[in-house]
Formats: sequence, C-alpha cells, structure tokens
Amino acid sequence: MLFNDPVGVLLGFQDSDADTFDDDLDGDMIFGRSGQDLGTPDPANPGTFIAPFDGTPDQTAPQDNDDLVSYVPVFNELTATSYIDISGLDLTLTSAIGGRFQEFACSHGFGMSWLFGVRYLDIDDVFNVRGTGGLYDETTLNTSIENFIIGPQFGLQLYSGEGPVRFSSDIRCLNGINLIDGQQTGIVASNATATASAHDAAQPGGRNVNRPINLTEMAIRNTFESNQYSPVFEWRLDAAFAPTRFLRLRAGYTGMYIGEVARASGNTVYTLPSFGFASTARDGVYVNALTLGIEVFH
Repeated sequence: MLFNDPVGVLLGFQDSDADTFDDDLDGDMIFGRSGQDLGTPDPANPGTFIAPFDGTPDQTAPQDNDDLVSYVPVFNELTATSYIDISGLDLTLTSAIGGRFQEFACSHGFGMSWLFGVRYLDIDDVFNVRGTGGLYDETTLNTSIENFIIGPQFGLQLYSGEGPVRFSSDIRCLNGINLIDGQQTGIVASNATATASAHDAAQPGGRNVNRPINLTEMAIRNTFESNQYSPVFEWRLDAAFAPTRFLRLRAGYTGMYIGEVARASGNTVYTLPSFGFASTARDGVYVNALTLGIEVFH
C-alpha cells in the first residue's frame, strides 16, 4: 500500500549481502550507520590503508542519510469497504394548475401541479481500510463523512387517469446547503513492537535493517467541518391501479442526482503519520430505485 511520506516514517537502511554492515548505496564509502571504508589494510604499515577499497568499514563516521531507502508497507491481507446510507424527509404543498382533477382512487382526466416545500437528505458515507500481516500488522483506518443537505424544494407534477388506472411523473429540484461533518480514526502498525523485534532477530547480527527504522505504533484522529451548496434533482415515474374507490396500489421508478457530496474514500489523504482529509474533494451521487406503495383515500 503506497503512502505519502514527507517526514520519512518509511525510511530505513538495508543489508542486502548479509555482511552485518549497512549498504553503501551512494558509493561514497560511508556505509549508512556502520562507518567509513578507508581501503585495504596495508600489512607493511599497520594502521594504514591502501587501494582498493575492500567494502569493510574501518572507522566510525557520521550517519550517511543518502543510504536510506523507503520501504513500501506490504500486508498479507488488505481489505477496503465502502458503505453509504441515504435517508430523508420532505414536506410538499401541491398546487393544481388549471382545472380540477379527481383525487379519489378512480381517476379521470389530465392534470398538472406545482410542488413547493422543504426537504432534507442525510447521507452517511463510511470507508474502512484494514491491513494485516507484515511489518505494519495491524493497520486500520476508518473514515466517515455525514452530508446533511437541507433547503427549499420546488417541482412540477403531470398526471393522467381513466377509471382505475393512473399515471404520473414528477421532477423536483432542491437547492440545499450541505452541512458536512467528517470523522477519521485509526491505528498504524498496532503490533509494531512485536513485529519489529521478530524481524530484527532474523537479520544478520540481529540489527534493525531491511525495515523502516522509525517503525512504531501511531494513533490517528482527525475531524473536519465544511458548508457547501448541493443541488439535488429528482425524477419519478409512477403507475397506479385502484381495485376499489378508496385504495390505490402504486409502482414506479425514482431517480436522483445529488451534487457536491463529500465522499469518505475520495477525501482520505494517505499521508504518514497523521493521514487526514482532502476537505475539498466533491462528487456527484446517482440514486436509482424501484418503488412500491399503497394509497388510501377517505
């Protein structure tokens, strides 16, 4: 799993040839934390060195950070789940255009109505990531964002009927203010002490090589709030049948487009060590549904 790593959480030294010395990756004869190679010991003059370099550190030296490498976290198992829940309520006033239309179950004629009212939508979006196994066992990241959209709604309804059969179609528009609330929690490398100890025990000389040297457990908690204009468009197609004068059975299709929604997955920033929110990423959400219903007239 790839993370942004601006502070070097994933950096470490390697020992690829198992000689118990850090590798000299930049070729300056300073081997990471292990010291400097001065050359081959001169048997004729003990304490002096001659060419060529023999790849063995001969004296201590400041740590050579140019020999650091970045280790990509690898998990034995990685799962990501996304869940979204949409609920809402609207209060609508219907105002007929033109002539009267019989509103009992047995319909007659053609009619149009303006729709006016207020509506809210509550969109809860949850995105979870969990990685197990490997040096970063166990890592979890849980991000949830609530979009609470509320505002005035208006629309137009067309309907026609003859006897027990009635057809209708609606289009509605909500000009909403979106009150966004984000929460993020998690733990990175929750078993860092145990996994690092086991890894180092298997390395040449029991050293902390071939892994991030700053590997440690890290807890995450982030929040953010924002306000955003979010338009909502909804369209409905319905057919109804009235087996009696006071009862109508309905079936239909409803589609909806919700704009400027903050999604949990799209707003997650994969930056160590704190992660966080992108805060400005917005998406459109499409909703499609088949509907069934019963209307009772009295």
